[in-house]
Amino acid sequence: MYNFIHSHSLVKNNSLRVSSFKLLFLLRFFLIFNVLLITIFLAFYLFQITDEISKIYSIKNYKEKIIKLSNENKALEVNLIENNSLDKVAELITSFNFEKVNPNKIHFIKVMDYQIVSQRVLSNKENEKLAH
Repeated sequence: MYNFIHSHSLVKNNSLRVSSFKLLFLLRFFLIFNVLLITIFLAFYLFQITDEISKIYSIKNYKEKIIKLSNENKALEVNLIENNSLDKVAELITSFNFEKVNPNKIHFIKVMDYQIVSQRVLSNKENEKLAH
């Protein structure tokens, strides 16, 4: 009887050792899994923070560019208005050395519908006759 009880207690101790070994293995696995999971989540969190910061910086940069381009656009509009004013056109006309034409001295050549126009070199006398 002693052998039976003693052997039964040995089996019980061995099964406790095996189950405690399995429990230790499961606890270690669970611990390693949790540490790995926390590390992955921290890396993902850092990635999101970095991405958000870069987007905020890009938005700030684009707003500055919009303000700069708006100011440049306003300056160009003012420049366009100044260059298209009638005062500038008058100055430009005088810079080309145009002469004012007397409307009484303008003569037009009368061409009939049935005449054929041909090109030829006219002498000075013929030019004067056509002009009067």
